[in-house]
Amino acid sequence: MKIVTKHNLFLIIMIFLYVAITIFCIIWEFNPYLWFDEAGQFWIAKGLNHDSDALSPSGTILDVIENNKHYNLDPGGFGIILHLWSCVSNHYIWLRMLPFIFFGGIVYVFYYLAYHWTHNKNITLLVSLFPLISSVLFPMAFEVRAYSMEALGVTLSVVALTSLRQKVSLTNLLKWSVVLSFFMLSRYSFIIVAFFASLYVLFLILTSAESTRKKVVQCIVYALPFLITLVYIYFAALRYQNPDIEPLSYLKDSYLIYNPNKLKWDNNFIYILFLIGLSYLWFISWKIQRLNKYAPLLYLTVSVNIIFLILSLMGKHPWDIQSNRCISMITLSLLTIAMLCAELICRIDRVVDIKYLLLFLFVLYFGNTNRKVFKPRNDTLLQISHVDLYDKKIYADRWESPCLRYQIEYGILKGKIKDYPNNYYAQKGQKHGKGIGKENNLPSEEWRRMQPALNQLVNYDILFVPELSQYKQEECSFWEPIDSTKAIVWVKKPIEN
Repeated sequence: MKIVTKHNLFLIIMIFLYVAITIFCIIWEFNPYLWFDEAGQFWIAKGLNHDSDALSPSGTILDVIENNKHYNLDPGGFGIILHLWSCVSNHYIWLRMLPFIFFGGIVYVFYYLAYHWTHNKNITLLVSLFPLISSVLFPMAFEVRAYSMEALGVTLSVVALTSLRQKVSLTNLLKWSVVLSFFMLSRYSFIIVAFFASLYVLFLILTSAESTRKKVVQCIVYALPFLITLVYIYFAALRYQNPDIEPLSYLKDSYLIYNPNKLKWDNNFIYILFLIGLSYLWFISWKIQRLNKYAPLLYLTVSVNIIFLILSLMGKHPWDIQSNRCISMITLSLLTIAMLCAELICRIDRVVDIKYLLLFLFVLYFGNTNRKVFKPRNDTLLQISHVDLYDKKIYADRWESPCLRYQIEYGILKGKIKDYPNNYYAQKGQKHGKGIGKENNLPSEEWRRMQPALNQLVNYDILFVPELSQYKQEECSFWEPIDSTKAIVWVKKPIEN
């Protein structure tokens, strides 16, 4: 009979922890409510959009591309994948499984890189927990959007540089070019990562011992998939969405050009110091053997973070260290911290066993952090859980209409609305369409003035108006919210005798 060694015991504990966290995620984080962006992404994946008529038949992949270019601000690759994915099922658990699989890939890449550089399984499993305690990455594991897809592409770009640093060959170049081109279809910000990764690859090609002719061939082979992808992105998406890359009004506070003092905030200032420290490590990594293996990671992290700062100062891209809009630079920073921690822990662990202490701290942090990331977005379903909607006439404003439509046609409200869609009115957005980046269809103030007051909607029995009620809440004497603190769902007040 084999005795369980200390090494095996830690391995068993880690495997149990990973299984427990996975079960926890599926039970507690797979929320049935798709909020506005998620619901919009779902309808785009169906070849429809936020404002499609009720019970519209699903479209083809060409319809997905067409609706994505007018109703989204992404290249649209995730929508095409979700289109194929939803052919199996439209259940919210199945939908959330797609981003969750991408997130699982992120955890695996953390594991792969840590083991590749440290060759220590226990430490590798420990630092692979980093994505699970990230306030940006972890919530995106369940968001039916392209964020986790982009983050996986970011981590794979580091694997690509590490692999190509070991061997530059036509097969290797083509393989990683195709992989990175695929992830360029996730979100526009990944193009920045792919660009700087490609500069590093170009450096590897030009400094190799191959002939000039072979170097030219290698460059062409590597560049071709990127060029094809970029041409597709521009003509199928970007030129319809935001060709001039102008600031988005709803993210204005995240642009340093409008808010330069943001760099002085405590967390942001610390992050800048962190980048300066990484820059120094990258500079000396070429001379120190221990750090040299991390040179590609340090290069990519520093360069991508610097360009995000510059683009934000130019008003071309948000900069926020706590926002999923900057998930590329955040993922690289987190990966760098994880790998440097793995290196440090390995060296300390040879003197004193600190794995269990660190594991305890990880679990404590995870347990004390509020992981109900979708709880605030689930208010609508929570509020109507005790309301009989069957024979009610329903009004939904433009913010809630795509969300509610998913629940009625595919979700938990399916079959619970009598004579749908005749007794259901969904307000149209009127702010989507060509030029969405400029929001040139209707100015916000003009849009607000055009909206009806709640008292003008007395022909309906129940209102789903999280946006509308913010504008003219004082004109609601005939209505009362189910939850006065939220003012999302409103019902008629009882008629007084």
